[in-house]
Amino acid sequence: MENKPISIEEYAAVLKENGINISVVGLFAWLRNNRYLHSRNGKEFNLPTQRSEKMGLFIVSGEKLKYPRITEKGQKYFFEKLLAGEKK
Repeated sequence: MENKPISIEEYAAVLKENGINISVVGLFAWLRNNRYLHSRNGKEFNLPTQRSEKMGLFIVSGEKLKYPRITEKGQKYFFEKLLAGEKK
């Protein structure tokens, strides 16, 4: 895992390197389906929910174009969840 916040695209590559085969599109879908990212269309689409931000799993980068970055804590948390095959 990385020691700094990384993009979801970068995290999908890290997961593959560690034996979890999930695509970038699949990871975004998993994060939305499990309510870590907003799923409704609009400004907040694919941005972290308030709950996941408060848990320290994400930070939001960018001023005009906002995008989520997974924190070190989030990387560990999601790795464990994905490894266990957790689904809602």
